Amino acid sequence: MERPGCPFDKPCVGIAACGECCLHEMTLHEGYVEGDVGQIPKQAVMGSAKVPEYGGFLTPSLEIFDKQGGHLAMVEKSGQCTCLFGGLTEMCCDQPFSVTNKGTGQSIANIIKEKPSSMTGMLTELMSDADTFTLEITDPSMSPDQKASLLGSLVMLDYMFFERDSDGVKCEGGNPSVNFCNFYFMGCIIPCKCEGGDNGDNGGGGDG
Repeated sequence: MERPGCPFDKPCVGIAACGECCLHEMTLHEGYVEGDVGQIPKQAVMGSAKVPEYGGFLTPSLEIFDKQGGHLAMVEKSGQCTCLFGGLTEMCCDQPFSVTNKGTGQSIANIIKEKPSSMTGMLTELMSDADTFTLEITDPSMSPDQKASLLGSLVMLDYMFFERDSDGVKCEGGNPSVNFCNFYFMGCIIPCKCEGGDNGDNGGGGDG
């Protein structure tokens, strides 16, 4: 899977999608391919996915394209408060995404980032990047390549919106933090969190 996009590391994935250079994209190829990202020949392309311009505003979104570049579908966060997701909300709530045909507006699939089903699963998600997704394809007319494009878009969706290292609880430099949820706006992912730690006062006295 080839993933060109904004030229920054993973921590800067959630930046404003206000220009072509900042619209993250992935291209799904059939079989093994070699080459620099963005320069791989397109003969074996099965499909692609891309963050829409302005990132879907208040709704995390991805556009899916077929191997000819035609607009296949739109993936959008669904449910209540689509602008809020991730963090500790992943522990108690499923995170649903609807997949609709761009031309007809009809539902063709559903993607769910599932909440943990056990205490072990909860601890694993809190302390790592492990996630569980369900992809349900509801349109029986979809071709194998189109289904593969949906599966590739799921991987990108996970990377873009849920692969923020230890998104719920973390401790860096001895300072713990708890992220209750993330607020989404035009591609920006803004953590809503509390942080703890010392204030830098080591209790040293002044000169006698």
